[in-house]
Amino acid sequence: LRECGGKISCLILTHPHGDHIGGTLYVLEHCDVELVILPPVPGEDTRYDAILEEIEEQDIPTRTLSPGEGFELGRARFTFLAPLRKYTDENDNSYVIRLDYGEISALFTGDAEAESEREQLKLYGSAEGGYLDADILKVGHHGSSTSTSKLPRMFLILVSSLSR
Repeated sequence: LRECGGKISCLILTHPHGDHIGGTLYVLEHCDVELVILPPVPGEDTRYDAILEEIEEQDIPTRTLSPGEGFELGRARFTFLAPLRKYTDENDNSYVIRLDYGEISALFTGDAEAESEREQLKLYGSAEGGYLDADILKVGHHGSSTSTSKLPRMFLILVSSLSR
């Protein structure tokens, strides 16, 4: 990041678990961050409190986005798909974000687990060309058995074409 000038246009915190925000304070202290997208459900982790204090001290603008909202950075479009509601399981409160860049799409699922995934499939469907149909999938919850319960069709096609 320092070699690129240390400038970050938008820093997205998917949810306030240590393994997802652990390096955020360092990034905020060493880079020029223009905007922080805060998690939809605040955390109780002391690291999260320190991050919020640093954001306030530097007067960095923040936003929290709801499903259907998004933004553009250059030619990239980010659309926030979930969480669809507040869940009991903190992982299900992770942002799920679709990135569209030209002809390529990617789905970033944070740590969303089966309950959130089921509700996303119910709302968005699994049809080709839909929100959950992507070329690249960042599997849920680090690939654990509690997430990525039903892989989008395009991911299977991508894996199949890469293995040729």
